[in-house]
Amino acid sequence: MLSRNRMNEIEAKAQDVLLTAFEDESAFNLPIKISKIAEMLKLTLKEGEFKDPDVVGAYDKASKTIYVAEHDPYVRKAFTIAHEMGHFILHTDKERETFFRKDIVLSDKEERTVEQEANYFAANLLMPRGTLTRYYKLVSDARHLADIFGVSKMVVYRLTKDAFPSEEKEETNLKVEKKS
Repeated sequence: MLSRNRMNEIEAKAQDVLLTAFEDESAFNLPIKISKIAEMLKLTLKEGEFKDPDVVGAYDKASKTIYVAEHDPYVRKAFTIAHEMGHFILHTDKERETFFRKDIVLSDKEERTVEQEANYFAANLLMPRGTLTRYYKLVSDARHLADIFGVSKMVVYRLTKDAFPSEEKEETNLKVEKKS
């Protein structure tokens, strides 16, 4: 679990990236145009197949290239790209040349923290706090918020849980459909 201080730092970095790309919060058209951010950061985006079926994305430091699985739905690709941007912005100090986003639970504590940070960055990049707060007050349904922001319902749930912790006991008042 990330500390509140670290979450605030990550949120601020995501906000800085958004403001650099779009100049001000009123220019954030939804869903966030992730390709414009990639262009501003001078990152190359590529789609393809991964040999390992658990890999859904990768960031190669040397070539400044983000790779996503070509058959994934848009919301997953957008989140994966934003996640890999998180590595680009947050993890410049890491010696690794390539970061992989996998669909598995990580056992190594440092690796888990690095991935949690990239996930939190991605969620904040795609769902900026001010914009999220305005929509959250109007829409209490995770599916509708997910559609507005172009993310999954799980991303909505997790970010609103972190963004509005005082409401955590009430499950952030969000209606999330349970899978049967």
